Amino acid sequence: EEAGTRIIVRGLQRIGGNLKQRARAANTSVPQGRAVEFDPSAFREARATIDVALAQLRGALDGNGDYWEARG
Repeated sequence: EEAGTRIIVRGLQRIGGNLKQRARAANTSVPQGRAVEFDPSAFREARATIDVALAQLRGALDGNGDYWEARG
């Protein structure tokens, strides 16, 4: 359970890093007069990946909560 949670968190961190890089690139392109290309499918794909990972993380955390409630 803990290993699964770590894997999910690492995946979310990678996604966050990728989104941050895209935002930084867009922010530096605009002042330089370059057009920023927007690819809605990339953001939809990222959103779907994040939704799945968050659902998995919630499931792992709910299971962990159940474990501690049973012990309490």
